[in-house]
Amino acid sequence: MGDSSTSSPTASPLPAYRRQRAVTIAAYTWLDLVEVSVGIDLPGTVHRLSSFRDLRDAASEYVGLCNDMWPLERDQGAGGFHNAILLAQHHQELTLQEAVDQVNDVLTGCAHLAAQDVEVAVLEGGGGRCPHLGSRGPPRGAE
Repeated sequence: MGDSSTSSPTASPLPAYRRQRAVTIAAYTWLDLVEVSVGIDLPGTVHRLSSFRDLRDAASEYVGLCNDMWPLERDQGAGGFHNAILLAQHHQELTLQEAVDQVNDVLTGCAHLAAQDVEVAVLEGGGGRCPHLGSRGPPRGAE
């Protein structure tokens, strides 16, 4: 083992970083507040739907990776790899633009998964019969 002062930083591979980032953004704290802010209280049966959990996971990953886009210049100056773009650039030997494009592709994938998960949750929740998932109108009390 080399001296830590002379060795280069070790960074997680991108898939592991994506999972870690989805947790460290702490989206779970504010995703629960969305229900409160729109005046609904989804039943536990909805929260237990696999598609609902997948939707939350996709939203968390999306927010975490979006959050890596904005401080890119600052993160470059810090010299670390706590940023999906810099991590992809380093581990895959990409140009900065290629790394940005790759992370943007992941973000687009998260958005598509989230849209699919909403549709599946509507079906799992009983389609139009579920007042919490089947309605495409405004939240209760917003009329």
